[in-house]
Amino acid sequence: MTFDALTLEILWNRLISLVDEMAATLLRTSFSTVIGAANDFGCELLDANGRGLAHATRSMPVFNQILPQLTQRIITKYGDEGIRAGDIFITNNPWICVGHYPDIAVILPFFRGDKRIGFAASIAHMADIGGALDNNRVHEVYEEGLMIPLTRLYEQGKPIEVVYDFVRANVRVPEMVIGDIHAQVSSAQVGAQKTLALLDEYDMDSLEALAAEIHRRSEVAMRDAIRAVPDGTYRCELLCDELDGAYPLRVAITVTDDELLVDFAGTAPQQPRGGVNCTFSYTQAHAAYALKCALLPDVPSNEGCYEPIRIVAPAGSVLNCAHPASVMNRTKTGWYIAPLVFGALAPVIPNQVMASGGLMTAVNVYGIGADGQAFNSQLFNAGGLGAGARNDGLSTTVFPSSASNVPVELFEVAAPIVVHEKEFMPDSAGAGARRGGFGQRVSFSRLPAYEGSVVLSVGIHRHVMPPEGLLGGELGRPARVQMDGRYLTRDEITANTGAVHLSHSEQVVTVETAGGGGFGPPVERPAELLERDVRDELVSVSVAERAGDEHGARSTR
Repeated sequence: MTFDALTLEILWNRLISLVDEMAATLLRTSFSTVIGAANDFGCELLDANGRGLAHATRSMPVFNQILPQLTQRIITKYGDEGIRAGDIFITNNPWICVGHYPDIAVILPFFRGDKRIGFAASIAHMADIGGALDNNRVHEVYEEGLMIPLTRLYEQGKPIEVVYDFVRANVRVPEMVIGDIHAQVSSAQVGAQKTLALLDEYDMDSLEALAAEIHRRSEVAMRDAIRAVPDGTYRCELLCDELDGAYPLRVAITVTDDELLVDFAGTAPQQPRGGVNCTFSYTQAHAAYALKCALLPDVPSNEGCYEPIRIVAPAGSVLNCAHPASVMNRTKTGWYIAPLVFGALAPVIPNQVMASGGLMTAVNVYGIGADGQAFNSQLFNAGGLGAGARNDGLSTTVFPSSASNVPVELFEVAAPIVVHEKEFMPDSAGAGARRGGFGQRVSFSRLPAYEGSVVLSVGIHRHVMPPEGLLGGELGRPARVQMDGRYLTRDEITANTGAVHLSHSEQVVTVETAGGGGFGPPVERPAELLERDVRDELVSVSVAERAGDEHGARSTR
């Protein structure tokens, strides 16, 4: 079967619409704020061979990268004979899934008669997966919660209750977690039904020809994009600074004609505690996504986009850790991969990369009320995005995650917490010809009348190493945490924010997310843009005057 350009475009957009409907089903039937408000999930349609075909618009990019690899593992493990209509598979194994236990994958193969047509799948971040509340203190993955091996959740249409029983017995909020898994099942069922209906509408007996054409065209487009980059090897090094001090991440990106090699040789060994280690599946996903953003941003992601790209990392390193290394806080390393890749490519494709962003501070609140009912809610607070060659960075926007800021109203409904303020952080953005995005300040405390326990953990990024600028841009302001009117030191943050007990309503916690790094020398910023930021009270007069003095000194030289 062949496709003209118009029909192919229509079908491709129909597929994206279809997986968007999967996402809408997951959102509307989920129980937790981390899925329903923060959008920490991904939905994908895959062909019969487990190759990624289309993903939902709001899908988490890293989840999209991992679902094809994971689905192909199911095919390898069970074989064609062992995958039957009505089966649904589940896992959260960090070494084959998304790098830590809270992210659970649910994958449904669907059939027409005896012929497997494809897979409808999702990965979603659970509100809880058991394990330690203070992940900064863990040394092994065994301390981080329940591991679900790659197994069946349904067998020929019937749920396997023992799997659900294991989950219920190991999490703090079983109704919420089981409800979210049911939402994933519903989402996959919708994807399967809609795909089969689409094939009927176009009188197609399978996805094979359509998938082959989409993959072929996407691969050609990516090879053309790589060929536009001059051949050579481009390097970058960044420092992460977490529990046990600074450790380096290094990359060498080698471009040869229409193929590209990403090598993380020289990166630090895996870390002994705190969950900052990345599994290789997670590292691969972040590196591939960063390259996709830089080289081919306008083509919807699918398996064909990544055929010309190879990614390697040393075994036993912090980007390819060995079991049973702790991995729960793997974003504290993995979210540095995109700025590392952009930093390497900035000298040759400066208009296609951006400076480092302020990432995110996540607040998780857990407790048990006087009535014995448990609650669990998460408040995601984004920092500022890094600037690019053409644009200022967006404020309070997460990258490379696509998670959303959680509305404070939903956070307050789900937990006995009152939010006192939520505002932009003036002067937090890194200066540059294009400035970074601004971070935000959020303050909250427990409700005065609440009776019961309230425990919160603060997952903070960029509190030691501020977001880097690019090509002369300045650093963004680092993130900070304040308790009872006092900013915590670095050691206090790493030691005391993993499990904070709020015992009375006078305890006020304030988190300030980091601003994004600037792009290009600040003296090249147009005066009217600086004046606009002062007028909007995003940049103080004193900072603007300093920038004005630099402009004046430059003009007299």
